[in-house]
Amino acid sequence: MTPTGSAAAARRLARAVTEVCAPAVLLSLLLVGVALGEGGWPAGVLPAVVCLVFVTGGPFAALEVLSRSGRISDHHVGNRAQRRPVFAGALVSVLAGTGLLALLGAGPQLAAVLWATLFGLVLVGAVNLGWKLSAHAAVATFVVLAVVRFAGDGWLPLLLLVPLVCWSRVELGDHTTAQVVAGAAAGALTAGVLVLLLGAQRV
Repeated sequence: MTPTGSAAAARRLARAVTEVCAPAVLLSLLLVGVALGEGGWPAGVLPAVVCLVFVTGGPFAALEVLSRSGRISDHHVGNRAQRRPVFAGALVSVLAGTGLLALLGAGPQLAAVLWATLFGLVLVGAVNLGWKLSAHAAVATFVVLAVVRFAGDGWLPLLLLVPLVCWSRVELGDHTTAQVVAGAAAGALTAGVLVLLLGAQRV
């Protein structure tokens, strides 16, 4: 394979990783897993659906519509100047979903994940007002650490996903190394908040 071919293959792999490990995808998997794991079947189905509608699927669908209409650059919101209204809309949607789940009596573990997600959203959104921190890296780190927290140390190899996601964002030219490292740090901090919230439930 020629160097040009190798570079093209690397970009295809990076694009695939970026799409498969998009924040909405990873966070959806975490929320559905926690909802079903805590609530069981079929009690956990409604909380899982609410999470998909208000926290991940709904906001992502809105991004697709805005992207296809040309109102934002793409569904990853690569143009930092467009991120303020996007994050504001996502924040309102997540808050609405969290409130609805509270009314439905969702379990404390799912509530902890949602409040930690809100913390991460505010943190990443605030930083992105002035600097293009990687949301992909933040969510990948948060989700992987949350999975390890809930499912045990046997899932530690999943941590390899974090540098892979970071590499993909740099390879595609969407972020610098500093921006993905900062994103990973934000995700780790958000996971720390989740651990504190879960620990407070046992006090």
